Amino acid sequence: MSLGSQKHGHVCRVLMRKSPFADADAFDPGPETIAFLRDNKVLVIGAGGLGCEILKDLALSGFMDIHVIDMDTIDVTNLNRQFLFRQADVGKTKAEVAAAFINKRLGHLGAKVTAHVGKIQDFDESFYRKFFLIIAGLDNIAARRWMNATLHDMVDRTSGEPDPSTIIPLIDGGTEGFKGQARVIIPTMTSCFDCSLDAFPPQVNYPLCTIAETPRLPEHCVEYAVVVLWEQRFPGQKLNRDSPADMQWVFEQAKDRAATFGIPGVTYQLTMGVVKRIIPAIASTNALIAAALVVEALKIATYCGPVLNNYMMYMGQQGVYTHTFPYQKKDDCMVCGGAKLTLNRPKNSTLQELLEHLGAHPSYQLSRPSVSSTSGIVFMQNPKAIREQHEYKLQMSLKELTQADPPVFTEGEDLIVVDPFLGRALMNFTAFNHRWHMPSSSCAGRANMWYSFNVGPVHFVSLNTETDFPGAEEAKTGDGHFSWLKAGGFGAEGEYLRWLEADLKAARDAGKKWIIAGGHRPLMRLSHSGMIELLEKYKVDLYFAGHAHKYWRDPPSADVNASAKFYKDPKGYIQVVAGGAGCDEMAFKVAPQCPAGEGTCVRSEQTPDEDPAKTSQLNPVQLDSRYATDVYSVGRLNVKTSALHFELIDSKHGQLLVLPAVRGSPMFQQWSTLGEFRTVSDVLSNVGLSDEAWEGWLRHIGPLGDDLRILASLPAVAVVAAVGQAVKANGDALNPVEATQVGLAWRTARRVLAMTSGMDEAQFVDVDPWAPTVSGALPPVAKPAASGVKEHVLKMAALVDQSDESELMPPTMEEVHTWTQNFVLVMGAMPDDVEEPTPNQLAALNKRVVKLLAAPYVDFAVWSPFERRASKTHRFRVFTPLGNGQFLQRDLPGPGNFMAWSSSWRVFRAAAIMLKICSLAALEAYYRHVERLVTQWPQCWGLIYSADDTARAEKLEKWRRHWTLEQSRGRQIPGDWDANDPWSCIFHSLIGDEKYWSEKVHIPAAAWLASGGRGVPVVAGEAAVTSQFPGLREDSEDDRPAVSREAKREKRIRKRRKVQADLQELKHLKAANEKASDRSNFQPKGKGKSKSKDQSGAPICFSWAANQGSCANVPPGGECKGSIKRAHKCRKCLSPSHQDKDCKA
Repeated sequence: MSLGSQKHGHVCRVLMRKSPFADADAFDPGPETIAFLRDNKVLVIGAGGLGCEILKDLALSGFMDIHVIDMDTIDVTNLNRQFLFRQADVGKTKAEVAAAFINKRLGHLGAKVTAHVGKIQDFDESFYRKFFLIIAGLDNIAARRWMNATLHDMVDRTSGEPDPSTIIPLIDGGTEGFKGQARVIIPTMTSCFDCSLDAFPPQVNYPLCTIAETPRLPEHCVEYAVVVLWEQRFPGQKLNRDSPADMQWVFEQAKDRAATFGIPGVTYQLTMGVVKRIIPAIASTNALIAAALVVEALKIATYCGPVLNNYMMYMGQQGVYTHTFPYQKKDDCMVCGGAKLTLNRPKNSTLQELLEHLGAHPSYQLSRPSVSSTSGIVFMQNPKAIREQHEYKLQMSLKELTQADPPVFTEGEDLIVVDPFLGRALMNFTAFNHRWHMPSSSCAGRANMWYSFNVGPVHFVSLNTETDFPGAEEAKTGDGHFSWLKAGGFGAEGEYLRWLEADLKAARDAGKKWIIAGGHRPLMRLSHSGMIELLEKYKVDLYFAGHAHKYWRDPPSADVNASAKFYKDPKGYIQVVAGGAGCDEMAFKVAPQCPAGEGTCVRSEQTPDEDPAKTSQLNPVQLDSRYATDVYSVGRLNVKTSALHFELIDSKHGQLLVLPAVRGSPMFQQWSTLGEFRTVSDVLSNVGLSDEAWEGWLRHIGPLGDDLRILASLPAVAVVAAVGQAVKANGDALNPVEATQVGLAWRTARRVLAMTSGMDEAQFVDVDPWAPTVSGALPPVAKPAASGVKEHVLKMAALVDQSDESELMPPTMEEVHTWTQNFVLVMGAMPDDVEEPTPNQLAALNKRVVKLLAAPYVDFAVWSPFERRASKTHRFRVFTPLGNGQFLQRDLPGPGNFMAWSSSWRVFRAAAIMLKICSLAALEAYYRHVERLVTQWPQCWGLIYSADDTARAEKLEKWRRHWTLEQSRGRQIPGDWDANDPWSCIFHSLIGDEKYWSEKVHIPAAAWLASGGRGVPVVAGEAAVTSQFPGLREDSEDDRPAVSREAKREKRIRKRRKVQADLQELKHLKAANEKASDRSNFQPKGKGKSKSKDQSGAPICFSWAANQGSCANVPPGGECKGSIKRAHKCRKCLSPSHQDKDCKA
């Protein structure tokens, strides 16, 4: 950069001359200062509206080595204020496009901008240490707090005083509309960003009950789309707030919900602001604040002027006004205060209240605080799996947490609070836990170090082989027995074994076919007897270890004499040390007395390279292995519901080194996996029947082909008879094993056919063809004599379904109390009288859905509020197309309008909650769906209710069969599908069945209205009202009284006469004016013109001014007699004292 540079001349003049404002001892003008400025690395965080201006100003101010970080992509809404971007850049990353633009336009000056795409949290401490200073042009408070905390944590204080070489200045700027601020933050010297945290309003979090039930603001609709609808549509998938596709989806969902509730104002910009909490900006404000930031960067880099001390505030609403002042440094600041914070809370307050206080307090404003102690995690917000394991603590008081067994924390202990806003390192493995998490919600270990998860029929569990076993020095040692390795234990004595037993028991209770465990060290009874007992007790199948870094396989733990080649249904678990990739650091040599191959091998867990002084305390540990090898290898685990195989493959040659360790198969496949069988050949392969035996059986049963339906349809007696007559090709009859295999094939085929037809396993009745039959009939059971008094029974037809002729007994009081309690637990109060179902209604619905497992359908013609007093004549009108363009009107039983339907629906909703049939969210979603149909087609209630009744009566059951079959076939199913509790998912599926609602409502309604349906289009609100109140609907018959009709007719006639009289009067006045104009002589220009209005703009009465008509004889100042009152003034001089004819003007 030369002095003569046209672009940098102004900067060079400043840096080459002494300045009265600069510190003479610090500022040294000349080429060295210019070179220092050129060589400095500057990092700009954010390439948005403020970041674009900062990059341009830095390049034009002499900074050459500039870096920029941004994770966002360019949206079309950015183009109006982020001037480095063009239309063609939409969708590209901001950092790369901004860097390329500056390099192209200002590269001739020597400026080079390097782009880094990603979050600021993705870069480690070494990255930020490369820069001389950092300028933050961020648009959200959370990121600015994180950057502020990170730079303070990077200051080295090992000598007791801050190391100046580790201090990196942060120049922070922000804008909002016509307001802005610039701040210089020098860690440990000035106040930091968090010192002024109480000046920012806390982030608004809308209550879920508000956004779900009574949204009032457009922000409520956006929050509902993010919190509720996203999880329903994409379960388990995290919303990417930087993805245009995800943001567009949220915007569309929020817009639809806003339209449903009649809430205006949902825009894409608002959606971006709510979801990403972005602060709005204006281009001119960005330019001004960016200039202030770069000026401060120039002064810090060159000492050419006094640095801002330390806060500048700009207000441009009514001019240009700035105010500079030193922001006070807070002694209790969480970032720069340097002291422990004391927070006083009552000991009976809960952990939930403590966390809420940390978020609500103006000085803290933590977003998702997590708390840990020296014993482990107190509560962690993320990941979800870990949060769920600690949520039970939220309602516990602080005193109860200290008295738990084991205690969560102790009295007087310092607790560590972490938050995404704070960038500091965490203690006691909380940094590890915050970064890494276990793979499912079943993970439950202390400090996130113990975990388990499920994959299909397999339950995997990780074992802690280092601590918490008998004899372990848990508090002193880390890596097993070596006391010089420093690491703390995880959990109190015995806590891990309790967790492990609970986890294994839960897996077995859940019906998991296989359990596979894994840990670092091989299990030895000397040190791991507690674990081994649990593995054998709960029949763990395989245990993998990797400690020795060589491969070996032990015999089954409870059968050391088992064959070394093949384990068929072994007793106990099989231990496999799968360390075939080797490890030079801990070379483990296979003992010479143990040849690679079969046989027992004895080895010592003591490596030859260890320090004898350290290992002398150890006793050699004997391991009994049946196969060992030094060859580098990889393991392959094959899992099926029928068998479990593990194979070892030579890495170099790809050869199979070890025969599989096999677990046997159950008699039948699990019900959910029967979809794997598609042909008879699949079943025969599963049961292991030979072709020779099968062909011999077929000779007597007949050709079946490969169709499972024919095999499953054979009667048991035919299967047994054919087995008795079957002869193989060599003349031998089927042996008992082959006969059993034929029976298993037939029984499996029957199970497959039942599963694929949608039947539940509980409904299926298995038939054993070899079971002995009991001859003779059972003795008759004595029946009690009739009492002559008929028991009180209820009719299903009168309660839930007119087509159901069955009966039921009234419910007991205990049942009614239980059902009512279910409602109170969900809704928080007793049901209202207008929506409370009667005990008889509850009993009928309970029989239909809970006992008979039928769809939750009720006929609203008989199901209504106040069941005993309800009218039995509910009817609705429906128009049925006849095919010739005409429609047949019919009156059918059912609610006559949406209001009557809503009354019945509220009763059904309460009953469904009481009986735990369906979730409240699903019921409300269906209600809103019907409400939208009524709003769209207000005059087609008959079609809507007919479609609703058919949907609940028929479509619910069809959807259940559909998802059950899809699940059995292993296909994709909704995330909220539960075969044991299916109706919530099914109601959502029914709502989304666009084809059904189009065929039943939209198309017929449009056709009916197009062919002469009554009514005219109305707004949505009017449509909803007229559809709910039958008296407001247009009807073909005018049912008003004759007197009322006559009165309105007379009123219309009087109004018409009055209008005609006014028109006639006006006509006469115009004619008179025309005659007067004809008689008058020609007047010069500007003379004789008449005015029509007075000085105030009021119209003048033509009749009074011209002395004609009804007002001709009214004296001056009198009231006008016309229907429209006009001013009595002269039209020439506008005087109220005389008429036109008496005017002297």
